[in-house]
Amino acid sequence: MRFTFIILAAALTCSVAAALPPEGFENVTLIGRGKGSTQYAPALTYVSPVWRDVYQGAQFELGLPAGTNYASFGARSSLSPEWGDRDAYYARFDYVMLQASSLSFKWMHENWRYIASAKESIGLEYNVFFGFNGRKSGMYGTFGGYYRWLKQRWNDPWWSPLNLNTEDHEGYFVFVLGWQSSIGTSGSYFTFDVNNRDPFSYYTMDNLAFDLGLNIDLGRTLWRVVAGVRTSALTMGTGAISETYGSIGLVFY
Repeated sequence: MRFTFIILAAALTCSVAAALPPEGFENVTLIGRGKGSTQYAPALTYVSPVWRDVYQGAQFELGLPAGTNYASFGARSSLSPEWGDRDAYYARFDYVMLQASSLSFKWMHENWRYIASAKESIGLEYNVFFGFNGRKSGMYGTFGGYYRWLKQRWNDPWWSPLNLNTEDHEGYFVFVLGWQSSIGTSGSYFTFDVNNRDPFSYYTMDNLAFDLGLNIDLGRTLWRVVAGVRTSALTMGTGAISETYGSIGLVFY
């Protein structure tokens, strides 16, 4: 319990960390301050699970204004040790309210081809940003829920997004609590958050993550470095790190 308290206290008092700010909503609020722009974000990723092999991958995310609202899409795939043995993709729409909040609907599909399994998820989330004095400082949060269908090799075709013929399905709540802190007056900033989601998957409270992001402003472009840890059984008082991960990429907006 002491370990749990220390970790949560550190997160809740840090003002400076791959959920990061929710995709789509990030462009409208943290970057655009109420006005969305077209965004392209390629990145290379590295994941080191405790109970599985290390793997590397690539991902690409696209964001598009839809009037005052925002649509976003993403895809990722493993590159090594086996190309394409893990992949995922999503589509999301944010209905933007008062420039600093949104109601989002998201659909995701994940494949684990090395074990012939896949997961389908839909999520409904409320997202909000509270800005502080300074160019890029504030707090952001996401609160909502998701429902998922897990498909095994006997739920053929297990890889198909249109196949929901499985009895293994359930819902859970989703959240992100995070902080954005500007670096001087350059437009660069840190983000730090605790969450049970990332752009390509939803998790339960048994898999809390802590993510740190460094965003260097290059003028309509961000150079982004992300590092994070996902934990297991942290809220039960016997927490352990289940995986560490990182990525490096660019955000064009």
